[in-house]
Amino acid sequence: GLGGAQVETTVSSLRELLTEVVLARGALHRQRRRTPVVRLDLGSAQSRLAEALRAYQNALSAEGAPVPYRLRDERRLLESLGEPGLGS
Repeated sequence: GLGGAQVETTVSSLRELLTEVVLARGALHRQRRRTPVVRLDLGSAQSRLAEALRAYQNALSAEGAPVPYRLRDERRLLESLGEPGLGS
């Protein structure tokens, strides 16, 4: 039936979302190692990762899957870093 195809799609899109999380995380680590740090690039790398985490977590929740605490904490941290004024 159609049910199987739906699950297949979900699995592949979850995998793609997780891949983006991993890539965004890697990009952020590279930005953090740069000297001097380019704040604008660092900020956009942080936003990218926060977005990727949000998309992945939303997809997990939509599936009724639990969101790992580590991801939730990582996203909370990134979003707090992204708040204007707090990082200065």
